[in-house]
Amino acid sequence: MKLSALLSAALIAAAPALACLETTGAIDLAGNVQRITAIDNGVLVCDSDWGHRIDKDGHISLTCKAGYVYAVTKDGRMGWFKNPTNAFSFKQAVGGSHQTFYWSEKRYGCK
Repeated sequence: MKLSALLSAALIAAAPALACLETTGAIDLAGNVQRITAIDNGVLVCDSDWGHRIDKDGHISLTCKAGYVYAVTKDGRMGWFKNPTNAFSFKQAVGGSHQTFYWSEKRYGCK
């Protein structure tokens, strides 16, 4: 009985780490951000409309809610996301049209 209680507690604790992460973005070929967002488990946590900067590594780093980080390469092909409990890096499938790089992806348990 205790083992199942511990297992349940572990699964509950792990749930936020496995929650849905949705990332979308559009950057023109000159590196100008049109819009980039990160939604963690249904909550908008990072948005370029709130602000963004080029970090020391040359990545676009968004303004996020406290405890969150989302940064992408200037072509959007690589992303880094941190929430209060975990950090992830991932490749993003980027398309291009009309002088713009764009992506819209769901990962980590999205349905």
